[in-house]
Amino acid sequence: MERLPELFARLKTMTLIPATSGFEQGVAACLREEMRPLADRVEVDRFGNVYGYLDGDSAGPRVMIPAHSDSVGMIVSHIEENGYLRFDAIGAVPPNLAYAQRVLVVTPQGPRMGVVGSKPGHIASAKRRWGPRSRRWMPSSSMSAPHPAPRRSGWGSSGGSR
Repeated sequence: MERLPELFARLKTMTLIPATSGFEQGVAACLREEMRPLADRVEVDRFGNVYGYLDGDSAGPRVMIPAHSDSVGMIVSHIEENGYLRFDAIGAVPPNLAYAQRVLVVTPQGPRMGVVGSKPGHIASAKRRWGPRSRRWMPSSSMSAPHPAPRRSGWGSSGGSR
């Protein structure tokens, strides 16, 4: 039980690494380093799968413990003239889940925080409250940066909720 705080800290560190499907290189690198002291050898294939091997008796059983390291998230699909970012889901993100949530947008210049815009339910029509993914947006000016530059996000920047 005394190791639980250490375990939770390590898990928190890993789960805070942006790892939207197709963009999980950071978490794969972390997993590789976490496995090094525990395995005889660690390999990462070209798809980003991390393998840890324990050399044992060849006559003994072979065990595989599979897990996935990616997460659901979003991808920037369009940047409006006013700087708002439009995005689509990667994975099973319910359309209404992202509204009014803080998100981390991963850009080539580093991560930026944003907030997904929404109208209050008593103002928005039912269609607007549960609208299609193409209606989801966030103001890039809300991103935490000394000089938010919406064009720096770029099409294809990944993100996830925080």
